[in-house]
Amino acid sequence: MRKKNLSAELVLVCLFFCLITCFLSAEWSNQENKDEMTGKVVKIAFSKDTSPSVTMSFPYQNITGSVFVGKNDANEFAAFGFTEQPNLLNIELQPNANIIKTRIKWDDKIEDVKLVQKWGDKFLHFSDSKSAIKKIMSSKEVLLELDWYGNGKVYFKFDLSGASEAIANIRK
Repeated sequence: MRKKNLSAELVLVCLFFCLITCFLSAEWSNQENKDEMTGKVVKIAFSKDTSPSVTMSFPYQNITGSVFVGKNDANEFAAFGFTEQPNLLNIELQPNANIIKTRIKWDDKIEDVKLVQKWGDKFLHFSDSKSAIKKIMSSKEVLLELDWYGNGKVYFKFDLSGASEAIANIRK
């Protein structure tokens, strides 16, 4: 009788850890921000913070990034956000913004993309958000390559598990 109870307890413990793992793998969250002046609401879906594949040198060693998809009244946008302003090389200067031409790998498909960084901003916005959002929703992961000052090529891999559900929530 004790063996059966022990087996049942073991199964319950394994089930508990499986559920915890599933819960923790929910990589995306939602947030709603309201502009106090206009009353307009921006809904955001975002991934869990990710560190670069190799730790960067000082003063960038603690930087993490996330993937963001946002929606206001009429528009949707997609961006990579970082805990500090990215200090990137090989950029094209524009009035009030930097244009970053880089590579992204959606699952196994590599493509060239153009990202826009407003001066002083922590976000790199996709120039073609509509296409990016479709890929975020249909891919399992995305790998971003950035030419970071003092560190060379830096790679951030983002898990896109749960992105479709989180994006569906901001569209409601």
